[in-house]
Amino acid sequence: MTSIPSRDELLRSDQRSRGLPRPLLAVLLGHHENWAFDVALERTCGFGGAAPFLPAYFPGRCGRAYPF
Repeated sequence: MTSIPSRDELLRSDQRSRGLPRPLLAVLLGHHENWAFDVALERTCGFGGAAPFLPAYFPGRCGRAYPF
């Protein structure tokens, strides 16, 4: 696993004016996606008011293969 540099390390970098490096952004995005997936699995509220809109959201073939 790639480690995330500390703030001080990022500020000392000679590339600090360019923003965060792409590999670091990729790692942070992966961590965020894992967090969002875990949060979504914890929810028990179901689809609620979104249920009528779900069939229109997915393409026809996908919606027919996996109906709600």
